[in-house]
Amino acid sequence: MIRHIVMFKLQEEGKEENLKKILTAAEGLKELPGLLGGDVVTNAPGAAGSNYDFGLVFDFDDLAALDAYQNHPVHVEFVKLVLTCKKERACIDCEM
Repeated sequence: MIRHIVMFKLQEEGKEENLKKILTAAEGLKELPGLLGGDVVTNAPGAAGSNYDFGLVFDFDDLAALDAYQNHPVHVEFVKLVLTCKKERACIDCEM
């Protein structure tokens, strides 16, 4: 199994509005084929402001399933949305 963990920091301008849009779109990713399960998460209130703003923790059978997910049109549109307001991104794909 592959666990795909990706985290984002958003630009300060319009951050709250952008985060709401992104989180709504991210929930739709959970319905894509090949995804075994996962969570859309946000930084806890009161946690360090230097932390990332939100993340995805998604599980896939293998790297082929992850690749199919990443190329799915719904995911491609999600990426376009995030690119309009992201400041930083970090990702790891680990075998479980």
